Amino acid sequence: MSKQPSPPELRAVLGIGSPHGDDCIGWSAVELLRGRLDSSILLRAVSTPSQILDHLDGVSHLVVIDGCRGGLAPGTVVRCRWPQQPGKVGTEFATSHDLNLIEILKLAENLGRLPRQVTIVLMEIGDASPGNKMSNSVLKAFPELVEAVVQEMETSRFVRGDWPMNLNELGKLLCDLSFLDGAEQVTCRTLADVASVQDIAADTVLFREGQEAGAVYLVVSGQLALEITSPNRGRLRFQTVGPGELLGWSPLLGQPRMTATARALTASQVIRLEAGPLLKLCEELPRFGMEMMRRVATALSRRLAATRLHLLDVYRQELPVSSGLEGQA
Repeated sequence: MSKQPSPPELRAVLGIGSPHGDDCIGWSAVELLRGRLDSSILLRAVSTPSQILDHLDGVSHLVVIDGCRGGLAPGTVVRCRWPQQPGKVGTEFATSHDLNLIEILKLAENLGRLPRQVTIVLMEIGDASPGNKMSNSVLKAFPELVEAVVQEMETSRFVRGDWPMNLNELGKLLCDLSFLDGAEQVTCRTLADVASVQDIAADTVLFREGQEAGAVYLVVSGQLALEITSPNRGRLRFQTVGPGELLGWSPLLGQPRMTATARALTASQVIRLEAGPLLKLCEELPRFGMEMMRRVATALSRRLAATRLHLLDVYRQELPVSSGLEGQA
């Protein structure tokens, strides 16, 4: 008897909301996304977090959109990947509904029904009174919410094997990397709160030059090339990075855009660290922050030294011969 083929994996976006005031963001986002996302993606508007349980069959990647009240400015977008929870990145999470979204996701996990990858996209809301329209601050930030979901779905097309990993397991994986060589376990566990694992297929772009810088990466396995684009010479590879190395450091130094493109040369695995939550942790935990920035500075120093050696090798024929008198003044 021939084996029946497995059903295709399903991706789903569920918007929690109501027709009242700012609480309509989940429903409104789903409507806008119908014209933006692939038709294979399940889009549903639900009224309460508990209704999520009705739409999990066969789903491998779930995005949940909801309003929250966490004491932030109305319109602020918070995105995190399960098992990381909004409260762990500085937001005192409170759902805008009677039932708690986090408890529903925990229930789904205990029932063995939680998708392999779950992303929570929240927006701080204000007035949700019946009969009111969406407030100006939320309306202005609404496109950012929609783009966050589109980006998440587009990323899932080439990311394979993202999974919700136990924080202790993720902390151990972090501590095994050379970037965190000698770090205390508490440092790795703290870092795990803002981390997720991604498997990257060969010849896949992890991030592009000029792209908004939202995360930094640590390479677990494989090889990735760093490239820049030249108007005259096209795509130029200037460095290769491997296990234990840091990628995409721009957001940690206040640079809003990536300065290079990272492309997987082989099947690779990376740990993604959300830049905003990571910087917030550095501010709230000075000892942790000092340790992280010291390691980032060390990584950048090594990267610059490697780039200098590469340039010397490329342009050695054009460099003037040293007189041997430098440094004698």
